[in-house]
Amino acid sequence: MLVYWDRLFSTFLFVPSLAVASQQPIHQGFLMQAGKPAPHVSVQLTIDGKTYHTRKDSSGKYIFYGPTTAVRKGLLSVSGQNFQLPLAPTGPAALEIQ
Repeated sequence: MLVYWDRLFSTFLFVPSLAVASQQPIHQGFLMQAGKPAPHVSVQLTIDGKTYHTRKDSSGKYIFYGPTTAVRKGLLSVSGQNFQLPLAPTGPAALEIQ
């Protein structure tokens, strides 16, 4: 299930993941804090001026879905820290946050 937040109306939109079969993961990874998974933290990914939002699961894993494009890098923001990262088709990133 994909969950989106509408900032204009302050509402959620829930979309079954089967509805995004045409979209591929554009970036995914694991966040660690002090050597342990960092669960349930908000994560933002900015690509060409557009920001996508998600939250990590209990294992610290996150995934951003979207149309595959020629964009090769994005800016990941977590807890005030920024990481310049390569996008799909790379494997999951493993990041240590403070």
